[in-house]
Amino acid sequence: MNEYKAKALEIAAEWNAKSGEERLNFCRNCVLKGIREGRRLAHGDELDDAINSTYELVAGKLLDIDKLAKNIERRASQGFTDSLAAIISRAAKATLAGAADTERAATIRATLKKFFAGLDSKNKIIFGGMVKGMTEREIAPTVEISNIAVHKRMVKIRAELAELL
Repeated sequence: MNEYKAKALEIAAEWNAKSGEERLNFCRNCVLKGIREGRRLAHGDELDDAINSTYELVAGKLLDIDKLAKNIERRASQGFTDSLAAIISRAAKATLAGAADTERAATIRATLKKFFAGLDSKNKIIFGGMVKGMTEREIAPTVEISNIAVHKRMVKIRAELAELL
């Protein structure tokens, strides 16, 4: 047995030694810490939802000792040490980040759809080219205008997006 598997077993044993109430309190404290650090609960979620999700994530990670050992080894190669507290903290942050990111992503997606719908046909093609990382010179022949005209339209599109987002 290597040192990473031994550490994984040690972490799992520490989790298993705690009572259900101690585990929930540990998860609760990590979720509250994440909130104090600026993360948010998902719209409509309660604190208990985030605590339970964190608990489930941790329990799931601790079920597969081999996978946990590989994760500990990967993190060690990056200069990090793992502990039960670190695993619970990352699970809490993932629970909160996932909620905030999903909500924000949905808002951005809706804003971009509305923005795109308001563009004329040439600007839709230009915007599509911008998203694909095309240059002004690559976009110009597609919309049959000069690359300078494409540049001016791109500047306006970026300015409008900056105002929206």
